[in-house]
Amino acid sequence: MRAQLQRHSPSAAALLVAALVSLPASPLEAKQRVIKLGTVAPEGTLPHLALKQMAQVFAEETGGKVQLKIYPGVVGDEPTIVRKMRIGQLQGAMLTSKGLATISPEPMAVQLPMLFADTAEIDAVFAAMQPTFDRALTEDGFVPIAWCDGGWMYLFSARPAVALDDLGGRRMWMWPHDEGAVLSFVALGLEPVVLSDIDIVPSLRTGLVEVFPATPVTAMALQTYRDTPHMIEVPLAYMLGGVVISADAWESIAPPARERILRRCAKIGEQLSADVRRDSAEAIEIMQRKGLTVHRPTSAQREEWRAAAIRARATAIGVSVDAALFERVLAERERYRARARRR
Repeated sequence: MRAQLQRHSPSAAALLVAALVSLPASPLEAKQRVIKLGTVAPEGTLPHLALKQMAQVFAEETGGKVQLKIYPGVVGDEPTIVRKMRIGQLQGAMLTSKGLATISPEPMAVQLPMLFADTAEIDAVFAAMQPTFDRALTEDGFVPIAWCDGGWMYLFSARPAVALDDLGGRRMWMWPHDEGAVLSFVALGLEPVVLSDIDIVPSLRTGLVEVFPATPVTAMALQTYRDTPHMIEVPLAYMLGGVVISADAWESIAPPARERILRRCAKIGEQLSADVRRDSAEAIEIMQRKGLTVHRPTSAQREEWRAAAIRARATAIGVSVDAALFERVLAERERYRARARRR
């Protein structure tokens, strides 16, 4: 009988396994939330590494209850990422100003051509305008947890160019959903070709477009400088960026943890900006060693670029940028310049 019981009764180990499997999930497992965050930044780039740091912050400050899962360079262009956030497929994103503008247009007020002379002006004006940008995004259902910048944008061309007239009629890649930017570049004499972010590399390789506005870090990361090996040393604008989380996902986190996450992620964003600014100069040097030619305009040519930029800015006011908001930006810039002159 004993042998029969041993043959037909489950072993002690089997009973233990069955008991463990049937146990309810621990409170931590049951309450863990995954926030899916998309970005066009490729894996291993500075923005992606900064996001990995933020993921660590989310885990630490919530005791592992919130996982920030990052999808680098695999979920589509920025308008697609925003659409996926709106329908709940994603709950967060790292976006450039162009992507942010598909949520709220306010950040575009600091993105117009040749608006700033240096990064000190950028930092001063953005500090004054950030509460307005934060509020606009929050009202549209997204919480900004960090701001950063991607460095100065330059024009990279397939053929040599230095003066504004050299670019007349050339086809330039242009991001979608920004009529004001299209009008601005038409005012500069270029022929914008509106294409998705994911079409940048193939359109350059096939010759569909021959001018690419990009930061040096972007040009090096995408290797687009191989097809556009001529860079005009005129900083057209600086590329603003930010990390946003949907309000629903954000509010699922306990308020004390949210405050700590905001403080730490803001610092990561600041460090990312510093790293990108440093690496922009290094990226140019590396690309020059690999065949990039940097064309430096004369003083007279730079003045022509500035005059054209002012005309180009005027075409965007009231189209992609609110006129009153832009006046505030100009006022903050002049306020900073007045302070700088008194030093």
